[in-house]
Amino acid sequence: MDYAYPPIPAGEKIITSETSAFNIANALGGVIGAVVVDGSLGPAAIPYAAAVVPVIGVLFILTQEHKPSARLLLKPGNDHHNSRRRSND
Repeated sequence: MDYAYPPIPAGEKIITSETSAFNIANALGGVIGAVVVDGSLGPAAIPYAAAVVPVIGVLFILTQEHKPSARLLLKPGNDHHNSRRRSND
């Protein structure tokens, strides 16, 4: 017997991904905090780690977001090089 499940609305997918990201961040925060406290500097290193983690996050975001190249914005047949060649024929 085939069961047809209704598609999940986009809003629910967004909420699910936000909740997952929040849970991952909480888990990473606990792990990073434990590593820092167990390190040689102990709890005195917490403010330094708290300053470094957001910087790493911003650098990660900046490396993941990039502008598409101009070639991708051109439609096939509208290439500037091809139009110049055609006009010179």
